[in-house]
Amino acid sequence: MSFDLENNSYKTEKIVDPQKLEKINSESTKATEMKSQSARASSSVGLTLKTSDPIGIVVCETWQCMYYDYNGTSISNVSRNGDDWAANPTSAGTHWYKYGLTWGPLEVYSWYARSNSKGEYYNYDFGNKNEITEVTHDITLKAYYDGSCEWFWVWEYSGEAWQLLRLSVVPWQ
Repeated sequence: MSFDLENNSYKTEKIVDPQKLEKINSESTKATEMKSQSARASSSVGLTLKTSDPIGIVVCETWQCMYYDYNGTSISNVSRNGDDWAANPTSAGTHWYKYGLTWGPLEVYSWYARSNSKGEYYNYDFGNKNEITEVTHDITLKAYYDGSCEWFWVWEYSGEAWQLLRLSVVPWQ
């Protein structure tokens, strides 16, 4: 079988000479690799989680983005970045602090990539200075060989007056 990629056609013929078979296989493999590389596209998936106080002031924020190339059969050149932020002080005079941003492993397979990060925050003056309020933003991003993507998030909270906090979820591509 031989392929004509410019005209999107192919031709089959019975081969009795093994040397001719090796030559045809070599050429068709090169052509397939070239077509695969030329059809590659780039994309990204990202998500920001923002926790706000009762009057709408953002007190902490976590974001993550994953960049990738895809061609309909595989995914490659995957990278990621992200950051965390805590208001210290907020315009209302409260102080939020970061425990830090932790990263899970960047998992990359030929058909799929996955990234996870977690931002953790705390506050001692949301109300009573002797009680702590804690918030966790957990973001997971997934990208696929066909260019599609999805994201998941978990918002955890505990301590004093956590019921007054609100979450904003901001996806971006």
